[in-house]
Amino acid sequence: MKAKPHRKSTFINLDRTRCAIQEISGYTPTDATIWKSIRSTNLQRLTREFLWKLGDFWSHIDHLDMMGQCHICRVPESLEHIAVECDAYGQSIVWNLTKQFGDWFWMHLGRLFAILVSIAWHLIWKLRVDRVMVNPNMPLNKDAIHNQWLKMVNAGLQRDRILTNKRRFGTLALKKQIVLNTWSGLLMDENSLPDDWISTRGF
Repeated sequence: MKAKPHRKSTFINLDRTRCAIQEISGYTPTDATIWKSIRSTNLQRLTREFLWKLGDFWSHIDHLDMMGQCHICRVPESLEHIAVECDAYGQSIVWNLTKQFGDWFWMHLGRLFAILVSIAWHLIWKLRVDRVMVNPNMPLNKDAIHNQWLKMVNAGLQRDRILTNKRRFGTLALKKQIVLNTWSGLLMDENSLPDDWISTRGF
């Protein structure tokens, strides 16, 4: 019921998001569209939650103020810093894994783009939380990060398959063709799979 406070950082982040989208696609989204995109069902619930908890959010919570500053670079934390600027080990590995889809991936900006980029961001965030709050001395290696990334991508694929179940989700179920189109060209041994692989056992 109360008027929403005007936060400078929120205004700046919305404007930067809008400019980035316009540069990539030529489309200029409204503030409402940007906020709605964070609630998109294309993103897993935990991913949607973490997107709004970054930046200044942490500095206002007791005992979590240390989450507001990057311990590696000694600068204020932000989504941009976590995702693309931080020198912490693992960030570049995650993006290189995501970019392995090559030109095909970037030419199909849409549902798959949203899923995989959100997975990359979320994994980078999880690596940071583990480093800062769980076990700062925990050794990381490329294979371990690769396995975490692959596990999250496979979870996204399996989630899509489950959401096509009309018996379980009724009118809210995803259309099979949307899922087939989203993941087409990315599956292991795809040529040996049936055209409708969604219900294939052991997949």
